[in-house]
Amino acid sequence: MAFINSIQLASCHSFYNSTTRSRLYPYAQHRCDQRAVTSTRAARRAIRLIASDIDGTLLTSAKRLHPRNEPSVRRAVSSGVLFVPATGKSMSGAQRALGHSLTTYLEKKQPGLPGIYLNGLLVRVHGRTIFEQTLEKEHVLKVLEEAGRRRLTPLLYAADNILVTRRSKHTDMFMVSFEPEPQAVNLRATVEKESIHKVLLVDETGGDVRRYRDEMTHALHSVATITQARPDVLEVLPNGANKGLALQHLLKHLRISNENAMAVGDGENDMEMLQTAGVAVATANAVPSLRRVAHHVVCANDEGAVADAIYRFVL
Repeated sequence: MAFINSIQLASCHSFYNSTTRSRLYPYAQHRCDQRAVTSTRAARRAIRLIASDIDGTLLTSAKRLHPRNEPSVRRAVSSGVLFVPATGKSMSGAQRALGHSLTTYLEKKQPGLPGIYLNGLLVRVHGRTIFEQTLEKEHVLKVLEEAGRRRLTPLLYAADNILVTRRSKHTDMFMVSFEPEPQAVNLRATVEKESIHKVLLVDETGGDVRRYRDEMTHALHSVATITQARPDVLEVLPNGANKGLALQHLLKHLRISNENAMAVGDGENDMEMLQTAGVAVATANAVPSLRRVAHHVVCANDEGAVADAIYRFVL
């Protein structure tokens, strides 16, 4: 095990000393000095749960598991550590993203596949929901109204269902990220009878939706929170909802201290989760604001970031 860990550390050390990658990820820092080794050993003894984002963290830019990640997750789980996907995806989308091999292994070792889904709006443990948040019906209607004024296309998430007015390449693009096939329905009629967890907004004209963020935040400030996991999509969540709150509920349910949890992420929507965990890890490709709050920055997602975090702080 020590030999394997030294290889992983050496790999990460080589990454951070690469001139090319230093230009790509200027915030990435890794020091293999005695203090780093000592703190790493201390963290390894403490971690009982790993909460990992999926896109941009566990998966590469090509939407595949990095070949180093699955073996490291398996090693962690076999040593008694709980591995929890913490994602904006639906539960079924998360399982498809993890792949058949890893999902099957986790379901065998962790029955019920504990997870944080829909950006913290749904927390599942042992096959049942222990925490859930949905948007109020009138708030969803307000979102649809404001989206219509700006000609933004809404996608409504109702658990594992994605609901749209009509399908297009813009609504179907989420299937590339392993999400379920969207269903074309009458949205206003559906809102009257379905619980809606969150709403995604995309601009079908090809414009940058970030230009609407301030407007939508102002229009919806009293009813919802706006966040972004990717630059081409605005995400509307119930006020106060985030992965950090979901992680708190999960840790409390499992009777695990925050200090015994490690969180790994890359996006703005991972901020509260990293602030909740005792060991906060950002990938080298993470947004600057996340790197600033992280305790540690590891290699990029295309280099096996989750594996680096596990070998440094868990195993």
